[in-house]
Amino acid sequence: AASKAKLKLIVTTFQFLLLSKDKKWKKPDEDVAAFFKDDEGVEKKTIIFLRHGESTWNDTFNKGDRKLGNFILGFIPGLLKAFGTEWNFLVSGQADESWFFDSPLSGKGQEQAEGIRKFLQTSNPAFSTPKEAHLIRLL
Repeated sequence: AASKAKLKLIVTTFQFLLLSKDKKWKKPDEDVAAFFKDDEGVEKKTIIFLRHGESTWNDTFNKGDRKLGNFILGFIPGLLKAFGTEWNFLVSGQADESWFFDSPLSGKGQEQAEGIRKFLQTSNPAFSTPKEAHLIRLL
């Protein structure tokens, strides 16, 4: 059942990739920051959003901080590795695993996650609520 669902998802993904007209992000015509200019009487809070580290998907399809030549030379071998890994997951009964969908962290992503863990451990919890300080200490 998971193999069938994965194959259907792969077909749908490639259909979307080939037929979609969403090829480039469009910037809004209006200045969205203008909404926040009149903030008198509004309580302000700082929210820090953390994104996960680089995934195997990012490593395969995005140039990242690699030089363009290195990315181009490594793209086909990386793509073959990705498809080989995906095929192995499919035939070995691990159809719920995937290189492409909900992909795991790459080696670089694991280093990034470790870096943020270390940063949070050394952060000054005086700026945190007691609950946040406790969570930071747990890291």
